[in-house]
Amino acid sequence: MRKQTYRPNGLLKLIVLLAAIGVYSAAQAQGVINLNVNSDGSKLEITTPGACGAEPGNNGCLMANGRTPINFNLVQNRNCDAGGKWALDRVAIRMNEDGADGNLTADAALDFNANQETGIVSPTSQGDNHIAIMDYNHKAYTVWYKVYAVCGETEINSDPRVVNNGSGSLP
Repeated sequence: MRKQTYRPNGLLKLIVLLAAIGVYSAAQAQGVINLNVNSDGSKLEITTPGACGAEPGNNGCLMANGRTPINFNLVQNRNCDAGGKWALDRVAIRMNEDGADGNLTADAALDFNANQETGIVSPTSQGDNHIAIMDYNHKAYTVWYKVYAVCGETEINSDPRVVNNGSGSLP
């Protein structure tokens, strides 16, 4: 009697390959932005390298692909001159690099669950050193975002961007 060995058929191999690609893609689709308070306490500095292709030196730049959860983490330099600790306060977005927060298109407000006038994004979770938001990315456009941190009466921020390719969908 011949011993039979099991060999996965082509369909099973394809299913396993597609599942592995899906897990890898999901991990790549999340944006994690790490921030530090600079040495003189005047600005949030982004330590996460940019991921916008043609802009490799632009730390914190995100290229959204599909629905993209974005996590902002304050990881160092948490003491402030007021004697307390820095805490992340909010994230706000705008449609142009040099403008004020807000004045969003309806699509941007929907994609980020943000107030169209102020640009303030409703977080999916928030703590002193963490803010998470969701980018539904259903239209292609670029937004600039500011992450704000506060300590006592002092407020500082950072100012990178998100490039949406429109490959996501609304909830």
